[in-house]
Amino acid sequence: MKPIGHWLRHNHELLEKALDQPLGTYHLTRRQWQVLNSVAQGARTTEQVDETLKPFVA
Repeated sequence: MKPIGHWLRHNHELLEKALDQPLGTYHLTRRQWQVLNSVAQGARTTEQVDETLKPFVA
């Protein structure tokens, strides 16, 4: 049986691949989309964007 970390990484890679094509149409990466989405959700300063994206920083 593979450890949970393996499956988390595997799911992350599947998500990245699934988003590459639709976001690529707009020349965006997943990270760029996350920034734009955080602004759309109300983040107005760099600090607010940073705070919103903090859970996604490796």
